[in-house]
Amino acid sequence: MTAKAPAQSELALKTIRNVSRRLVSFSCNGGEYRHLPVQTEINVSAVEIKGNAMVDKLVKRGVLSLTDFKSPSKVTAKKSASPSKSKAKKSTSPKKPGAKGVASPVKSEATRSASSNKKIIDE
Repeated sequence: MTAKAPAQSELALKTIRNVSRRLVSFSCNGGEYRHLPVQTEINVSAVEIKGNAMVDKLVKRGVLSLTDFKSPSKVTAKKSASPSKSKAKKSTSPKKPGAKGVASPVKSEATRSASSNKKIIDE
């Protein structure tokens, strides 16, 4: 017995996109469950969803969008003769006291007097 080669349409990939505003979960024909967050898409084998009642119902209701997979076209970037300039990194030095969101190191009058009294007592 020789295994029958799958048809070209069975080897094709399909793109499934969640067009709803909710998480959508469905099972594939192979028993695997797929979970699609809002506005995301996945590529699955056509065999996994062919004749799948759950996927057909979700497509009919407008929850899922089913399209043929299109491989991303190869884009060749032109290389320029001059080297690219990188942006200078921001310094990570500490912020100056008194800047917005930074506590000032100046102690309040009550704290200063309390700490000076403690020094006198300790001496």
